[in-house]
Amino acid sequence: MTLQHCSYKSYLAKLSTAQIFRFIAILVLLSSGALAQQSAPGDEQIKQRIREFVARTVTLAPLKDIQIVEFSAPDNGGLRKVVVSFLNNEEAVSKTFYVTRDNNEILEGTLQTLTPDPWKDIRAKLEPMIQRGPANGPAGAAVSVVEFSDFECPFCRRLNVTLEQLNKQHPSQIRWIFLDYPLVDIHPWARAAAIAGDCVAEQSQDKFWLFEPMIYEHQQGIKPETASEQLRSYALAAGAAPDKYNACVQSPEAANRVNTSIAQGKSLGVSGTPTLFVNGRRVVGGVSLDALEAAITNELELAQRNALAAGEYRSTKK
Repeated sequence: MTLQHCSYKSYLAKLSTAQIFRFIAILVLLSSGALAQQSAPGDEQIKQRIREFVARTVTLAPLKDIQIVEFSAPDNGGLRKVVVSFLNNEEAVSKTFYVTRDNNEILEGTLQTLTPDPWKDIRAKLEPMIQRGPANGPAGAAVSVVEFSDFECPFCRRLNVTLEQLNKQHPSQIRWIFLDYPLVDIHPWARAAAIAGDCVAEQSQDKFWLFEPMIYEHQQGIKPETASEQLRSYALAAGAAPDKYNACVQSPEAANRVNTSIAQGKSLGVSGTPTLFVNGRRVVGGVSLDALEAAITNELELAQRNALAAGEYRSTKK
């Protein structure tokens, strides 16, 4: 009696050569897929690799203190955004990384769209601030220079001289906007000066632009214990009406406007003064006249090219 049983051998004996090859190919594909699935690291493995990488390259913080606070799925370009937080000298730090789809490469920094106008989104955020702050220069100027400043900051005082020079050199091409960012933790009378400047600007922007250089000129002589009276004297010297000024500096509205300016600065990543935005491009610190002149020249040339391109486009439509 022959024992009947199922086996690959008995099954394959009934198949043609072509059928056998197809069968083998299917087995190879299935096995390779299973191996790939087994070898692909899971999210937790990837996170651990990132934490170990950060521990060995970015910080001396203990591995246990390095946290993944954002771990997105890969985008259309295959990059996964990962935000890592840790303590650095007791200060909370966050860093952004991008990991490739195969999880073999990592890039630190900000991912930006490759475009001739990379600051368009920043300018859109600045627009309502520009409408609010005291401005010097024509509204239709090709270049806007938005300054977040602190009246007590010595670097702001030095930069103010540079900005005045640029304003004289490009009177019709630059619009200079002043926004308050008093560093109250290190400058005791900076907030009072910001409120004073806001109240002068409420009466007249022209008067503000007399008040602003006056404060920088006398910055070193202003003392915390007498700042209120000193600031008032400079405000009146700039032409502010005494009664209106007195009422304004005591009002919650003036304080709220300064608070709003600080919050808006923080939303743009401002953390120190001076911070400029030249057509949306952030420039931090007391930069030289030559450096700012180069940045403004670039913006003017770009504006000219855009205007020519727009003119050529309109001419083709006629």
